[in-house]
Amino acid sequence: MSENGVFDRDKITRIKTLLKFNPKGLTITEISQKLKLSRISVSKYLDILLISGQVERKMYGVAKAFFLSSRVPISAMLSFSSDFILILDNNLQILQINDNFLKFLGIDKNSLLGNSISHPALHFLKGLPLQSFFEKKTEQKEINIEVSTPHNGIQYYFRAKVIPTVFDDGSQGLTIILENITENKQSDRIKSFLAAIVQSSNEGIIGKDLAGKILSWNRAAEDMFGFSAEEMIGQNIETLVPEKYKMEFLRIFERVKGGETITHFETKRMKKDGETIDVSLTISPIYDDTGSIVAIATISRDITDFNKLREELRIKQEKLQEIIEFLPDPTFIVDRNKNILGWNRALEDFTGIKKQEMIGKYAINRIKSISGTYRPLLIDFLTKPKEKLPSIYSSVKKTKDSISAELYLPRKNAYIWVKASPLYDQEGNFIGGIETFKDISGWKQAEQSLKKSKETIAKETEDKIKAVIDENTILQDELVRHQGPLNARLLLEKGLDLFDQKILIIDYKGNIKYVSDIMASHLGIEKKEEIIDTNIFNIIDTKSSYSILQLLVNRTSEPIAIESTISKNQDKFVIPITVNLLKQNEDVLGFVITEQDGLLPGKEARPVTSDGVEVSEGRTQQIINKILITTPLFTILPNLLQLLTTTVEMNLLA
Repeated sequence: MSENGVFDRDKITRIKTLLKFNPKGLTITEISQKLKLSRISVSKYLDILLISGQVERKMYGVAKAFFLSSRVPISAMLSFSSDFILILDNNLQILQINDNFLKFLGIDKNSLLGNSISHPALHFLKGLPLQSFFEKKTEQKEINIEVSTPHNGIQYYFRAKVIPTVFDDGSQGLTIILENITENKQSDRIKSFLAAIVQSSNEGIIGKDLAGKILSWNRAAEDMFGFSAEEMIGQNIETLVPEKYKMEFLRIFERVKGGETITHFETKRMKKDGETIDVSLTISPIYDDTGSIVAIATISRDITDFNKLREELRIKQEKLQEIIEFLPDPTFIVDRNKNILGWNRALEDFTGIKKQEMIGKYAINRIKSISGTYRPLLIDFLTKPKEKLPSIYSSVKKTKDSISAELYLPRKNAYIWVKASPLYDQEGNFIGGIETFKDISGWKQAEQSLKKSKETIAKETEDKIKAVIDENTILQDELVRHQGPLNARLLLEKGLDLFDQKILIIDYKGNIKYVSDIMASHLGIEKKEEIIDTNIFNIIDTKSSYSILQLLVNRTSEPIAIESTISKNQDKFVIPITVNLLKQNEDVLGFVITEQDGLLPGKEARPVTSDGVEVSEGRTQQIINKILITTPLFTILPNLLQLLTTTVEMNLLA
């Protein structure tokens, strides 16, 4: 203010400017002299600046020195600070609180001002040693302490700074400044958590700078390479690289320094004892907050044992492929995960797909592409009821160790017979399965043609019967005419059953036409219909089959005596038998087989061809075909036609 009491802002500005350029302070006299103002005016202006906090005063003896204040006004500090600020008087009552703090607490300012620090909203501050500032005024300086509180489901952490405060009126108080360090705490916990993961990992994790110097080395790396962390931290990562792989290492390292991540890279590294091991590496750059690459991380996995197992598996797969390669039927093998291990040549021919395209592929997908529709593997149903098989399979047969079924392939317009069996290791563990199949399209077509023919014959026969019924007299004559042969056949069968003999009568193709009661009982057959029309060559051994067929070839009337093995279901019966050729004039009708008490001397059959070469089981069908081809049809056909005609008529009449 001026001499007449009017406030003069210009003089206040001049005093503040003068003090600004004299940071060591000026007395009232020095200010008066420099500004050419009276000491009384300077003293009054300084009091105004002192009260408003714009200047500070220090005593040097009796002299008073004034300085431009470096303190920020409380109002500005409260308004602009991002921290939470609370001002207390010497009774620990709340004088001021900033808006940020109020917003966090979710409370009205008026409900706090004038209240004690013990207010419930400030419960997390009760651990601060506030009273000690007033008990030890000369010793207590500001303190820093961490406090925390849950809020809206989140645990918040603060660094609390308590500052002794002197107000303009000389009274004392405290200023509490809370700095939110929650993110730092969470970051520290995450770092600790990640560090724990790194240390507990089963894979060697190594951190290094861009020059290759090792910065971190976890326990798994110690176990893998034999070096302790103390030995390796500070060393160059090239210590682990065999000389042969140095250039490879440098190329990879440069790629990663350029920002590339290398995954599952297989190479070799060297242990402390000099042993070389196979490793799979994942090498990644590490970025700082600015996006710059500052380090490189390497995750190492020892795959030495894995590679040995892989090589052993490869050798076993090759042997397995060799085993199935020349099987006559299309065959493939899968592991326990349904991946294809073997794919033979016959299957290549059937599908047109080479094994190189199939090995290692997932079988379900590949089989689908072949068949044109989804087809579950039969192997999956070895332990399930056959009723669980999808409807695309038919004629399902299931045993303890295999399952078979028929399947139609729309894409190939073919019918196939599929059989699946499991594969086990030496401990009996399931390790995969084998599926083989045959193209039965021709057989199915023949079956359908036969069915159609039977239906046609049945229809024609039905028409004839209707015509005969219309001509009642003719029908009676026909019945009378055929009753004699029918009764004769029945009498013959009943008469044969009375003999205490085990007898089988078969036609020239080997189909069983009669079995005596005692023979049926001996073979465990409850109903003779079960074996009638069964082919004898399917149930006796190869040697016996060959010996019987030799009778047909040689057309000899001399019987043969052999010891034959007959199979029925899962049972086998070893029976000494005599076989006679059944002929009418020179026409061969079939064979009569009877059981004997023992073999005739010197009559044991040996299965050889006409050129003396031993016959294997695999050639049985070839021999049958050869015999049928070499047997003059004109000697068989007349009686065969007569036999078939009589049988049809007798069945119709029956």
